[in-house]
Amino acid sequence: MLVRLAGAGVYSAIPLNWTTMATWDVTEGRKQLKAAYKQMKRVGQGGVIRPFLQYVHPFTRTIRLILAIARAWEARVDNRLYEVGLAEAFAFMGNRCSRYWARQFVDWATKAIMLPLWSLMVVLPFDFDAQSRPIIIFMGIMRAILPFAASFQGSRIGRQLVRMEIGFVLDSLYRR
Repeated sequence: MLVRLAGAGVYSAIPLNWTTMATWDVTEGRKQLKAAYKQMKRVGQGGVIRPFLQYVHPFTRTIRLILAIARAWEARVDNRLYEVGLAEAFAFMGNRCSRYWARQFVDWATKAIMLPLWSLMVVLPFDFDAQSRPIIIFMGIMRAILPFAASFQGSRIGRQLVRMEIGFVLDSLYRR
């Protein structure tokens, strides 16, 4: 997450990007809104550090899978190989799914709520600056942070789901 935020900062500090963020007038129409959305997405993807992140992802996922297998293998001593293995698999999937949903939510909220709301605020009679830079940077940072926050909850939900199901199965077996 910190690398992604650092990339967002570097991307935003490039003079050309900084000035183009201010030039998008989201009240003008779909083209301006779409361009502002694309720039927000670029900020949230890590900007100039995105290629590095794309090369690192397979490595970190592989390490996570190796550690999950090691945890399950270690639990075989207590005869819990399948329980821990399932819990780790569900945690991995919960992590991936919740990150995906968080990214999709931020993208949807930017397109459907934040940029149109920003364009309405610009039209109001207040002395309000028409630059779209603050909303682009804010939503870009949200796109960088929210998937990481959601991944912790997804892992937790995945593990608890398995524990609830295994507990239910064990209870039904012992009642017989």
